[in-house]
This record gives sequence, C-alpha cells and structure tokens, in this order.
Amino acid sequence: NMFLAVASFALYYYNDQKGGGDSAGPMDRRISSFETIVRENPDDASARANLATLYFEEGRYSEAIAQYEVALEVDEENEAYLVGLGRALLSAGDHRAAAEKFQKAVDLSTEAELTSDVIETAYYYLGSIALTEGKPDEAVTNLKKALDVEPTDADACASPIFSFDAP
Repeated sequence: NMFLAVASFALYYYNDQKGGGDSAGPMDRRISSFETIVRENPDDASARANLATLYFEEGRYSEAIAQYEVALEVDEENEAYLVGLGRALLSAGDHRAAAEKFQKAVDLSTEAELTSDVIETAYYYLGSIALTEGKPDEAVTNLKKALDVEPTDADACASPIFSFDAP
C-alpha cells in the first residue's frame, strides 16, 4: 500500500513538472500563449509588454527589446514600457540607450506619478548607470530621487555611493 501511494505520487509529480507529458515548462507555455495573443492582436501593446517581460525574465533580451519597442510604437508615452525597455537594454549591455529610456520615463511623468514604483525604478537605474560610468554626483542625485520616492528601497540604500561619509 505504501509503495503504491509513493509510486502514484511520484508519477503525479513527474507529470506535473513535465506539464502532463508536454516537454514545455510553465514559462514556455506562458511565452507561447502571449506569442499567440500578439500574433492575433499585433496592436495590443499590453500583450507585447507582457511578452517582453517574459522574454526578459528568460534572459532573451533582444526579443524583449523588440517587443517593448513595438509596444511603444502603439503607446509611446507609457512609462512602464520605457522602464522595461531600459532594463532590457541595460541587460543587453547598452547603458546609454537604457539611460535615455529611463530619463524619458522620468521626463514624461507628472507630479503625481513621481511617487510611482516605475519612476522610482527609473531613478534607481539612472543612478546605477551613472555610477558605472564614473559620474558619482549624477549617481547620488538619481539615487536620492529614488529614495525620495521609496525611502526603504534597499537597493538604492545599499548602493556603494552611500557607503562612505561625505565631506
């Protein structure tokens, strides 16, 4: 009886992890679903941004960049898409283009939006890029702006730029 229960669970677990005999994992199935949605609705900026996010999570940066760019053709002033594109560009190694997208997101935001997670993220990445480019004053300015939006942001607080005593 115990052997049968263990064997049944093992078979269930194996099939569950394998997707019921399908070789695609859960992420592959989510990507495939959004690819279908995008094919059927090419002007759906939200679907493209969701697909871009999934590509980004899988390290498929060039595909993420392409999807964010098309989403921005449809909704060119969407700060979340700009920040997503900036993150993908940064991960692909294009710091300057990434910084331009983060800055555009900040520039487009209204006073009310300056408290949003999206804008806080844009400031954080602008600060991080400035730091890697050897621009500590610019880094401090942007990281402080990120902390103004979210004072408990551990990433911004832990930045090496804040690890020394200023004169």
